[in-house]
Amino acid sequence: MLLDDKIDRGSDARTDSGDPGGVFRCRFCRAKITTAAQMIEVNGSHRHVFTNPLGKVFEIGCFSQATGCLNHGPATTECTWFTGCTWRFSLCASCFSHLGWQYHADLTGYFFGLILANLLRR
Repeated sequence: MLLDDKIDRGSDARTDSGDPGGVFRCRFCRAKITTAAQMIEVNGSHRHVFTNPLGKVFEIGCFSQATGCLNHGPATTECTWFTGCTWRFSLCASCFSHLGWQYHADLTGYFFGLILANLLRR
């Protein structure tokens, strides 16, 4: 998947029911991770489904910020799901559960790909 400059930071921040707003919390400890206002589209979509090299499937949502995340490890391009991006692990800053990845490209800056199954929307 080629990233280029295909990040839409002005995507509609509405819940699935059409209401604005919403908070995304860690499924494991309920800490606040991000908000619906931070939802973005990358390569034309907020949601993406990817399979890692071990065969595990992840459905992720893209966010411009995730202030409840702690990013861990050196940035790498190994097995990146977004061409041209480096990634690091993103953990819940409260309980250290794996919530997704922080991506970076020189052209577009940082964004988060968070595992939707590991988030609760309230």
